[in-house]
Amino acid sequence: MRTTALLFILLVSTLTACGGSDPDRRSRAQDDAASSPLQIPVDTLFRVGSVEGGTWDSFFRIQSLAFGPDGSLYILDAPQHRIHRVAPDGTHLGSFGRQGSGPGEFQTPLGMAVLPSGDLVVLDLGNNGFQIRAADGTWLRDVPLDPTQGILTSALHAFGDQGVAGVAATMIRMVPGEAMASNVAPSTVPIRRWNLDDGLGSSGVTERATTLVEAWRPAPPPSANGPAISIGQGQGGGARTVQIGGGLLPMAFAPGVHMAVLADGRLAVADTSSYRIRIYPADVVEGDANPAEIQRPIAPRPVGPAEQEAERARRLAELDSGVGASFQIRVQGGGSGGGGGPDVEAIQAQLLASMREQMASLHFWHEIPVITGLRADAEGRLWVSRSGGVGTPAGITPGPVDVLLPDGMLLGTVPAGQLRTPDAFGPGGLAAWIERDELDVPFVHVARIRLP
Repeated sequence: MRTTALLFILLVSTLTACGGSDPDRRSRAQDDAASSPLQIPVDTLFRVGSVEGGTWDSFFRIQSLAFGPDGSLYILDAPQHRIHRVAPDGTHLGSFGRQGSGPGEFQTPLGMAVLPSGDLVVLDLGNNGFQIRAADGTWLRDVPLDPTQGILTSALHAFGDQGVAGVAATMIRMVPGEAMASNVAPSTVPIRRWNLDDGLGSSGVTERATTLVEAWRPAPPPSANGPAISIGQGQGGGARTVQIGGGLLPMAFAPGVHMAVLADGRLAVADTSSYRIRIYPADVVEGDANPAEIQRPIAPRPVGPAEQEAERARRLAELDSGVGASFQIRVQGGGSGGGGGPDVEAIQAQLLASMREQMASLHFWHEIPVITGLRADAEGRLWVSRSGGVGTPAGITPGPVDVLLPDGMLLGTVPAGQLRTPDAFGPGGLAAWIERDELDVPFVHVARIRLP
């Protein structure tokens, strides 16, 4: 029986307010909040991250942070395949995980979230599924994930008692002997919920995912054809060459899809260049509900030749240094290299060369999106990160941060450069940021924020 190799390439590279009964009062309150900068006191609790090797907090790359309901913090170091648990006072409570394909082992951990029960959920792309652990790190079970339903990005959100939600990442599938049509990128990208209930069993893989909302995806330009890539000799003989629709590099400055889950279970989505956030009820399925909208009259900045040249130079520099746009290649159903299947290392080299070639003809969205990030804290407030324009070599520079109350009213705006939106929120005002010191060593800053 002939086995056809499937090659998966994942590019890794985002006022009408809901609620209220007095529009005039709400409008005045919005104006007052917008004109008064929001000052948020930050009380540092501890920092973890060592420049010395051999210690538990000698981090290589911090991929994700998540707080448990008791205030403990989980730190995912993806390259080391380890998760560390830290108490609210900074005490190291333990570490777990190692590289492998067995129970409790990780291959490509991308993100994590904590369920209301306190159980930890880890998305492991390399092992095709989610790993469920108890609060103390004890392995409980694995939940399979069907890669054909899209791969979640590293931003994983608890959604309900036994579910997680996230934006499905772009996945390009190449089948030897079957060239993909170019420019077949869909006009939407799904936000999905994955049911983790153990009652489904392994036969429920394809039934676990439910589409909550189809977010908007800007269409690629007609000329953004992907390169032809030879994937070597398949098991059926003969070299196979396929074309990757849409190219390898995402359109620069294209609006991302940002989402957050509020404390009451509602879903917040921002997916345009303008300042618009849609709020869906907790039981939304396939976007069947009419969402409330939060809008502010902040116009996107146009993209001109200067912005294009600065972004192109930044990407080339990152690509040369090895920290720019990247991809992960996984082969299913066939060997690699001399085993009769695709030569993964050769494909990676071809893809990198193609990325450099495409950089000269990089496509740009015509404006810089207003919203660059969206998060929800434990009290249900939304933190909206805004663009500060284009900088070199940092790309889109951080701008102000709007803090919205659960009903959508603007509490205030943190001026640019004063306080970055936390990478994780915990109970009682706990917050954590992934940072780097002057030697470029990663560490985690944990503090308690006090909002008015």
